[in-house]
Order: sequence, then structure tokens, then C-alpha cells
Amino acid sequence: MIPWIVTYWHLAKANWLQHVNCDYDSLYTTAMNDFNIDSRKLGFNIGYHTAHHWFPGLHWSLLEEFHNTYLASHIPENYYTPIWFSSWFKKKPSKNILK
Repeated sequence: MIPWIVTYWHLAKANWLQHVNCDYDSLYTTAMNDFNIDSRKLGFNIGYHTAHHWFPGLHWSLLEEFHNTYLASHIPENYYTPIWFSSWFKKKPSKNILK
């Protein structure tokens, strides 16, 4: 039971961090992108999260190429953020989602 709880919490927190404070005002601002080794190699390229939103069925090994070819020049610079380990201990700015 404990491994399930720990895994569930980790996945939920990672998912939340990939979407918190996103503007959602265009298809390029729906997710944060994290290119640290843990998101790329251990996380099956989930750091290319905008590419995942654009093409959810694309095999994980092709997300980097899709991102670099079609999306990289359109994504705002502040949407490239390390998410997994380094930002777990930083306080994220709050965003009023009820506006």
C-alpha cells in the first residue's frame, strides 16, 4: 500500500507542476517543459510536455524531435522550467484560477 501511495503522490505532484501557472492562452502555453535528465531519460521524455499535449499518441522517443521541429520557436522562454527535483523545494507563485 505504501509504494502505491508514494507513487501516486509523486505522479500527481509532477503533473501539477507541469501545468501550474500556465496561461492556456495558446496551444504553446499549456504546459511547462523540463529537459533535465530525469524528465528525459527516466521520465520517457515527458519533459517535452507541450509536444505531448500537441500529439499525445506520439511515441516518447520522438517527442524531442517533434518539439525541436515544430514547437521550440513558438514556446515562450518562461515555459522551460526544471520541474522534477530542483523545483520540488521551491515555492511556486500562486495563481488565482478563479479570475
